[in-house]
Amino acid sequence: MANIQVLSSLDAPELDVYARLTQAQLRNRLEPEKGVFIAESPKVIQTALDAGLSPVSFLMEQRHIGGDAAPLLARFPDIPVYTADVSGVCSALYELGGMTVMHDPSGCNSTYNTHDELRWYDQDSLIFISGLTEIDAVMGNDRKFIDDIEHAARELHPKFIALAGSPIPFMNGTDFPAIARVIEAETGIFTSAN
Repeated sequence: MANIQVLSSLDAPELDVYARLTQAQLRNRLEPEKGVFIAESPKVIQTALDAGLSPVSFLMEQRHIGGDAAPLLARFPDIPVYTADVSGVCSALYELGGMTVMHDPSGCNSTYNTHDELRWYDQDSLIFISGLTEIDAVMGNDRKFIDDIEHAARELHPKFIALAGSPIPFMNGTDFPAIARVIEAETGIFTSAN
C-alpha cells in the first residue's frame, strides 16, 4: 500500500524539494551522492529507475494514485506520496461568496472543481481553473496568473479570493503567499493562499 500523505499547506517542509530548493541545492555539488533531481514524465521516471536510481518521494494529484501511477507506487510502497485534497478546498468555500482559483492546467482539476460539485447546477460558481499552459508550467508566469485573477475579481466582486494549486505549480516554485499579497494589495480584496 502506498505511503500517501495528504498535505494541507503550501508551506509543508515536505514540499521543499519541489518548491523551494534551487537546482544547485538539488544537485549538491559537495556531496553528489546526495544529489536529487525531479523527474516528471513517465518515460524519464522509468529511465531513471532502469539506471538504478531510487525515488525519494512522489508528488501527484490524488486521481493518479489509484490510476496511472498505481503500478509505480506498488513498486515503492514505503516512499512517501505527497498530494492535496484540492476538490475539498473548492467544495468547502463554495457558498461563502469568495472566488476560488485553482492554479493548474485546464482539464486536470476542472472536473473535480466544477462539474463534480452538485451545487454548481443550481447557483453561480466562482470556482476557476487558471489553465496553466505547458510553457507556463515550465517557466512560470505569475504576472498572467495575477492579471487574470484581478480581471475576474473586478467583474465578479468576490468577498475574498482563495488560491490553491495542484502539484504542477510547485515544480516551478510558484510562491502562492507572495502572489496572494500582490493580489490583495492591488485589488483590496482579502486573498489567501493557505
